[in-house]
Amino acid sequence: MRHPALLAILLGLTTALAVTYRVDPSGGPLTLAEDISSAFESWFEVSQDLLEAIEDDAATTEVRFGDPALFGPDTFSLTVQRSGEEASVEVLFNPTGYRGRPTSLLHETGILLGLGASGNGVMRAALSDDSPTEPTAEDIEALNTLRTFAPEDLTKDGVVDFYDLAAFAEQYGRQGVNLPADFDKDGVVGENDLSTLRSAYTFTPPSPTPPTSQPESALDFESPGEGSADAEPEAEAVPEGNDELPGGGLEPEDEQEDGPLQETDTDKESSGEASEEENETSE
Repeated sequence: MRHPALLAILLGLTTALAVTYRVDPSGGPLTLAEDISSAFESWFEVSQDLLEAIEDDAATTEVRFGDPALFGPDTFSLTVQRSGEEASVEVLFNPTGYRGRPTSLLHETGILLGLGASGNGVMRAALSDDSPTEPTAEDIEALNTLRTFAPEDLTKDGVVDFYDLAAFAEQYGRQGVNLPADFDKDGVVGENDLSTLRSAYTFTPPSPTPPTSQPESALDFESPGEGSADAEPEAEAVPEGNDELPGGGLEPEDEQEDGPLQETDTDKESSGEASEEENETSE
């Protein structure tokens, strides 16, 4: 049994990260739970054991195989954020080819640990055939930054102040996975997150020079109507009904549930730019 919080105190380093998840291997190789555990171990090895991943049947984060119709021929995984009172995250793997792409396992477990899609390592937004198969120095730095600073310290300068409020204002209303200002992890930057920021806010005059660090990129969707490539029409990444999903498939009836969805996927053919209804992670 790992005790990351205790280790963090004893070593005087950083706070621990923990994720609780459940695995449903039906519909694909029965090794899914083992593969996910192995991917988490790769992160543990570079984190000084200050991470913990707990498999729990009651967890709101689920890892499972998706319907093959959801995936294109080179699409290996999708991350789905469900917002609302019963917020949850689903990681869906292509049952026919995900084991041949270990980077997709590392990428998705990195997302579950709270990392955003950024850099040129395994968390790169657009993966490719030459993507690394283990966390790189850049990935490790992002992980250490995530553990070192308080979540409300969006600018990562050691204090929650005016500049963090300004960074929060830029993200207010966005929906997506691992948005830096989504402190309660419900998929939406909203009033609850503002209350969290208010509790941590330090009322001091802002420094003359803004901090150079900026919130890391995340898998997000702009508020509707902003005209961005990441914009999410009607606050849903996947409209209700049998509409096309990444990879050209159709959304099966049994995959439709209430609540807004945000999706990312791992698609070898993608250029890394999301369409107006998609945010994709390419491999």
